[in-house]
Amino acid sequence: MTATSTSPTVTANARIHRFAADGTLLGSWGEVGHGPGQFMTPHAVWVDRENRVLVVDRENDRVQVFTRDGTWLADWRGLCRPMDIFETPAGHLLVTDQVPSLTAFAADGTRIGRCRPSLNGAHGIFGDSAGNVYLAEIQPNCITKMRLLD
Repeated sequence: MTATSTSPTVTANARIHRFAADGTLLGSWGEVGHGPGQFMTPHAVWVDRENRVLVVDRENDRVQVFTRDGTWLADWRGLCRPMDIFETPAGHLLVTDQVPSLTAFAADGTRIGRCRPSLNGAHGIFGDSAGNVYLAEIQPNCITKMRLLD
């Protein structure tokens, strides 16, 4: 996969920073707030196959979608304290939240499914090339392995 993710340590200043491979700062965007391009707790970042930057904005109960230079495109709502995001090989975006639930979005932001695969909400999500999805759960600390269905 060509997409990348960051750890949930991006929350401190409500800004997203973009760096070149050599570490040069290319730009930043965001500020504290509730509007487009504003964040309360940016908890995870994913660059999808369409080269968009998806930011899990936990305390605003949404995922915000940007171009790589920080131009706001959309937000996806209907989440409860989202925690992490992962793009499947089919191009669906899976978002974990504290309900606990796992919500699937199509690339255009349309919700295409929702389930409750964990007891207390997954703090992290990732997958492998074999179609497995792994949820990092807290209380109790464990990894839940799921298999994606066609």
